[in-house]
Amino acid sequence: MGYEPVPGVFEAGRSGEGHHRVEEHKSRHLQGYVSRMLKSGRVRGEGGLSPATVIRHFRVLLAALKHTVNMDVIKTNPADRVKTPRAKRFTPQVITVEMANLILEQAVGTPWLAAFCLAFYSGVRRSELCALRWTDVGIEEYCLTIDRARVAVKGGSVEGEPKSETSSRLVSLSTNIVYVLYYHRKDQQRMFEDLGISWTEECHLFCNDQGRPYNPSSVTHAFKRIARKAGFSDVLLHDTRHGHATILMDADVHLTVVQERLGHSTITITSDTYSHVLRGMDVAAAEVFERKFSDAGAQKRKSDLR
Repeated sequence: MGYEPVPGVFEAGRSGEGHHRVEEHKSRHLQGYVSRMLKSGRVRGEGGLSPATVIRHFRVLLAALKHTVNMDVIKTNPADRVKTPRAKRFTPQVITVEMANLILEQAVGTPWLAAFCLAFYSGVRRSELCALRWTDVGIEEYCLTIDRARVAVKGGSVEGEPKSETSSRLVSLSTNIVYVLYYHRKDQQRMFEDLGISWTEECHLFCNDQGRPYNPSSVTHAFKRIARKAGFSDVLLHDTRHGHATILMDADVHLTVVQERLGHSTITITSDTYSHVLRGMDVAAAEVFERKFSDAGAQKRKSDLR
């Protein structure tokens, strides 16, 4: 979920090489598809897709064509001979505690404060944030259950399963964010009463003034607008997730705990994404070792002098 249908290969009239049956596809058709996606593949707006996105699209095609080989529909996989772009190493935007506080200060008095607080305090994905219902919030248990996702599609948004199996998880919440959610629920109940809408715990946490769940794209645009007012024009909603992770890692929270809170499928994803933080921790570890080693040597020299 979260991606538009992959265009340009199996759709009639859009392949650039004419319409082909699966068994008629050649490597040149797929190579042309890769080139077009890099140059003009955006569904919304103009321009091409990033190399990383094109690679993800291509992996879907590769797997689909591999299946047709296994089913004896075609003899060889034409995707095996296609050259894909090299993705640049991703370095997440670093959001400090000070930056987060300035952004949240700008959100005070807007309908977005609780949503952005929860994004910072929990590290959930946008799709997970927009799908949350009150049944997922343990006010007394200080936890959050993630088991669904809401993604933007043409004309609106749809709700379904989260990104992966490990995305379904229980996230512990701190006192401050539970306090925010407690009063956000009271405000929402009053809003629903004014609208003449029945409020239940099946309602979404974050709704518009009609009581409908926000389209994820609206949340993204609102965050960017508020972050810009705070003086951060290059900070995106997804950076709250990176900020949550880096703040935890800077506080020496174990990498496995960070992985579980973020819902990463493997710890390798977590360590690769935040390698810049791990590098800093490695430098600090070297300093800790030197202090311990020097202290032990000093103690030995003192004992030798006695």
